[in-house]
Amino acid sequence: MFFLLRQIQHLTRYFLIAGVLAFVLFYRNAAPELSAVLLGPAIYLAYFLHLYAGLVFKDLPASEAVKHLGFLLPVTLLYFSLTGFLFKKLWNERGWIRTLTLLALTVFAGFIHFMAWQYLRGYSIANP
Repeated sequence: MFFLLRQIQHLTRYFLIAGVLAFVLFYRNAAPELSAVLLGPAIYLAYFLHLYAGLVFKDLPASEAVKHLGFLLPVTLLYFSLTGFLFKKLWNERGWIRTLTLLALTVFAGFIHFMAWQYLRGYSIANP
């Protein structure tokens, strides 16, 4: 257990704080577009986890607090902390491999967030 605690570097902590701030933006509905961009993949994963948990546990309440605080918050914290951990591990590489892998991860994460934002935006716009 202490080995895992030593692995949590500053970058992971900063990503975790960014995840908490993104969740607060989403929960307060302060910046819906920005929070949809930042939390897009976490929103999809939390939705499918809630859907699966509803099938397994029949007495699961369908309240917004359970959806947001029971599923979205833990998924957001896990997603952001694992992303920060991955960036930290890739930052420890040497030479052009570090630059190439960090660039590839950044582009891939940007693409995932952009596509999730596009799909979430499509759900929020009502068709005439």
